[in-house]
Amino acid sequence: MFFEPLEDRRVLATIMVTSLTDGTLANLAGDGQISLREAIEAANTDTQVDGSTMGDGADTIIFDPALIAASAEIGLSVVGDRSVGPSGLLISSELSIVGDGITIKLDPSASEEMRLFNITAAGDLTIQQATISGGIAHGGDGGDGDQGGGGAAGLGGAIFNRGSLTIRHSTLSGNLA
Repeated sequence: MFFEPLEDRRVLATIMVTSLTDGTLANLAGDGQISLREAIEAANTDTQVDGSTMGDGADTIIFDPALIAASAEIGLSVVGDRSVGPSGLLISSELSIVGDGITIKLDPSASEEMRLFNITAAGDLTIQQATISGGIAHGGDGGDGDQGGGGAAGLGGAIFNRGSLTIRHSTLSGNLA
C-alpha cells in the first residue's frame, strides 16, 4: 500500500479585536475582550489569548464593526518589545491587519516614546486601510566634543522592519525617527 503525503492544510485564523484598551498582556487577560495586543499575541504564538480565535499560520486581524462605526483609535501605551529600542507591538509571524479606517497611534499618556511596530526577520506584516500615527524612535544622543561618537540610530518611527512589510490604502502620519 502506498500513501502520498498531502501538503500542509492550515486553516487561517481571523482574530477580531473587540477592545480599544492597551496594557500589558497580564493586565488585559481575563476581561473577555480582545485588544490589538492580545490579537497579535495569538497570531504570533498560534494560541488562544483571552478567548480569542486561536492563531494558526498566516492570520488576519479585523476589528469589531462597532469600533469601526465609532471611528475608533487605539492608543498604544505599553512597550511590548525592547530588542531594537522601545516598540509597542512585536510582529514575528505572518499577519494581516485589516483596519477598515481604524487609527493605531502612540497614546499621549504613554510613559515613554516608542515606535509602534517592530517586525522581526521572521515577521511578515500587511497593513490595510489603517492610519499609523505618532510613533517615535529616538536614537542615542552621541558624545560631546572630543569624547564621543555619533550616537545610536533611531530607526523606524512608525515601523522598524527586518522582515516583510506591505502597506495598502493606509496613511502613516506624524511619526518621527
